[in-house]
Amino acid sequence: MTLSPFHAQHSLFKPASLAGLLVMLHTSLDIKGLLLKEAHYFLYSIAMAITPRMLITFDTEMNPLPIQVRVGKAVDVVGKPGNPKTITGFQQNSTPVLLGFGERAELASDDYISYTPIMEGCVIVRENHESTSQKKKRARLQRSQKRMLRRSKK
Repeated sequence: MTLSPFHAQHSLFKPASLAGLLVMLHTSLDIKGLLLKEAHYFLYSIAMAITPRMLITFDTEMNPLPIQVRVGKAVDVVGKPGNPKTITGFQQNSTPVLLGFGERAELASDDYISYTPIMEGCVIVRENHESTSQKKKRARLQRSQKRMLRRSKK
């Protein structure tokens, strides 16, 4: 869990979360008079800023799909040419995964394609039919079919 008015890898700002944090800061100026006696319900205002830091992947039918992801420290790649890595010092895990503060996740292989570029929260993925492993499987299947045809002709 994190207390922050930002979400989606710190690219989006939630005004309601900031309001909840400001209410909590303002009421904590008089903790004995407000929070501990008559206005303890102000503690609920902080709930607007609480967001879970997790990654769960689902297939297109919304079934949980455990796939391999890399989780590591976020790196700024704005303006870098090519396809730079967005994380450094990563560990490879299977989803669902808890993310720490300042961490980011990316897919470990090209077997699946994410519908969203931000790998945070609940993410829907689909199978990549042009992945290298799919191409190898198709080539292996074609070779075995050719062998079967040759054997059947003999």
